[in-house]
Amino acid sequence: MTPGFSPLRAGVAFLPFIAGVIVAANFVSNVGLARLGPKVVVPIGLLLSAAAAGWLTRIGVSGHYGLDVAPALVVVGLGTGCAVTVAFSLGPAGAARAVATATGHGDVVAFTVLIVLFVAGAVATGLLCPRRVPPSAPRGAS
Repeated sequence: MTPGFSPLRAGVAFLPFIAGVIVAANFVSNVGLARLGPKVVVPIGLLLSAAAAGWLTRIGVSGHYGLDVAPALVVVGLGTGCAVTVAFSLGPAGAARAVATATGHGDVVAFTVLIVLFVAGAVATGLLCPRRVPPSAPRGAS
């Protein structure tokens, strides 16, 4: 259990990530993969995930969930949805070409897992367990 959060509240805190994955997966599977191809979709997804991970590292002690964490979770969800959808769409294709690129898709899945773990760790330690800053001493006190 996350300190200060009920199991339900901690789970709801990750819903923006899930929303991003759903939106990206629907776009990639219905439109993006056919129009852009995997050579464009996967790098975009990985760049979105990396940018969101960088965004999450910039959140300070006074960070706010709604303004700082939730938008970053949506962006990492969009990136993860792009990369994972392509991996699951093309991975089991069975063609020789798909087999030849399977290691590339394995890298995508491994990277996605690492990003998800990084985001979970950043959110859990940064926002769900905030560091308490002691109030400053009154002016004039020595």
